[in-house]
Amino acid sequence: KALIKIATLTVTLLFKMKVYCMKARMPKLAAAASLLSLIAICSGAEVRSYTDGKGVVHTTTKSKPRIVIYAPRAAELMDFGLTKEQLAGTYGPYYSKARNASLPSTISNIPSDPSPEQVEILEQVGNLSPDCLQSWCLNNVDMEMLKDLAPDEMMLHGYNGAPWMLDETFSASLIANVTKIMGKPPMFLEISREGADECSSSDFANETYPCPGITLLDFIEDNFELAKYLNLDIPDSLNDDRQRLCDSSTKFQEDMKIAHDKGVRLLAANPTSKTSYFADPTSDSVLRMFEELGMPIIHPGKCIEAGECVGGNFWEYVPKNKYFTSCGPFPENITESCNDDPLYPVDMWLIDHRLTFKVPDPDFALGFPDKAIIKGQTVVWRGGGGGILKTPRGAADMLDSVGAEVAKADRLYPETQCTEADVSDVEHKKDGLKGGEYACYSDKKFHETKYYQECMFFASTSASVFASTSASVSPFPLIKGLYVFGLSVISMVFIA
Repeated sequence: KALIKIATLTVTLLFKMKVYCMKARMPKLAAAASLLSLIAICSGAEVRSYTDGKGVVHTTTKSKPRIVIYAPRAAELMDFGLTKEQLAGTYGPYYSKARNASLPSTISNIPSDPSPEQVEILEQVGNLSPDCLQSWCLNNVDMEMLKDLAPDEMMLHGYNGAPWMLDETFSASLIANVTKIMGKPPMFLEISREGADECSSSDFANETYPCPGITLLDFIEDNFELAKYLNLDIPDSLNDDRQRLCDSSTKFQEDMKIAHDKGVRLLAANPTSKTSYFADPTSDSVLRMFEELGMPIIHPGKCIEAGECVGGNFWEYVPKNKYFTSCGPFPENITESCNDDPLYPVDMWLIDHRLTFKVPDPDFALGFPDKAIIKGQTVVWRGGGGGILKTPRGAADMLDSVGAEVAKADRLYPETQCTEADVSDVEHKKDGLKGGEYACYSDKKFHETKYYQECMFFASTSASVFASTSASVSPFPLIKGLYVFGLSVISMVFIA
């Protein structure tokens, strides 16, 4: 009786899907999706599913799906077991913008970039952006190469609801072409905010974001789910890396307690000699991790709130004379002699990784004569967009390198009062704090506990149990297949 009910439900769903897709003039895509799903169900194959950043449910019965993905994301997934056998190709550059372009093609001087061993693997597969391998460029994805590679999945790296490095017109064309070539839409891997489609029109300068920022551990866990969907041979070393992340998180909290006790405050920024850019901690996954583990990080917005500055995405744009408020209106008069009362009392700077080798230069302080810059109280922050590997190892490396430096910093400006805030709360991840405020340590009361209490991905020593394609793994493959298929249909109807 149960099977009869399930079969009836499936037929009903198929009929509704057919009606919807015929109205939407997608009969071939609808028929193909229906046929493939039914074949998978009737054959008893294990159906695996993955929900992407736009809420679309993707399903597969492939034993080892081959993928095309943004190159740095491919490097991340290598920590989760991705090999060249499942990596059909990549698109986009291998390295971040900060890399020294004069180095050999397999070497980077930026710690968060893919390793030489990872780049060697990337170079063995096709890249759909041949003009972007060593430097950044826009709108470069070769559709003919995609046809030749014939992957099972195309995965788009996305920020704030839109594909990374692709403009709106090119993105729409790319998604349409991928869907036509592959018979299914690409997966969207969001890196900024949950439900980012609803946030794509939001602007840090003009309104409160309606969606919560994503913390780095969410991305790491999502990569793990993606690894299971792809049936990667997940190495046992991933559990070791996860334990190390727990240990690093605990040590980072201890370092932040030292900073709070000294009254030290930090601000994430891309400072320059003309206009500087200050980052909103709710919008970047690495900054979210820092704050959720106790960092006294200042929230920008003070200049915007005063109506004297503008901003965009998650940056506040502050001209030099608006930052050094005691130096007068003319930038040429801004020197070390008038840096006692800046817009924000920054005792230590989290420097955008793209300025890794510029800020330590003594001449940099001449253009931006801030006390912390002059004293050398800076540490590189590798942003969640493209600056850090979203793996337990990458997160632990970041916490270790930043935490130790912050603990050594001294307070340089008069003490200010912290703001009591639940930094792990959804509302805080949406709205953040007022410009110039930073959250109290609160004796770890509001810290994100999963960073240091959930220290294993899996209990088995053989991670392959997660995604076996054998029908014998589940005694009810038909029921499971129908269930996943139903989710896919419902998702497609409502998302479309």
